[in-house]
Amino acid sequence: MVCCFVFIYSVLFGGGGCVRGGGGGPPRRARQAHHLLAYRIDAFTDLDGFKDDMDAYLRRLREARTAPGEERVYYAGLPEHEEEAIRRERGIPYHPEVIEWFRGILAELGIEDRLPAL
Repeated sequence: MVCCFVFIYSVLFGGGGCVRGGGGGPPRRARQAHHLLAYRIDAFTDLDGFKDDMDAYLRRLREARTAPGEERVYYAGLPEHEEEAIRRERGIPYHPEVIEWFRGILAELGIEDRLPAL
């Protein structure tokens, strides 16, 4: 049932058409669709309890046994979350050409170059 719900909301409501052979609706070019939902969690359940349950669920996903040949399990948003934590700690890395461009502008304007060494 959940699979049908997801298909209806993410494909059919978005005008993405049906499976092979198409449906009875108007022709569509790409047969792709996206659907986003937003829920007010506290309208359904206790918000803090939901957050605790989500934390436990995501932790179980991270700690799950990996597929053969894979180093770890990822879920949507995990790599981005980890990269954000690294960048908050170390800053946003710039391409060396951008740093050199900054250095050129600093020299041109006579401003002291306090950029870290590459």
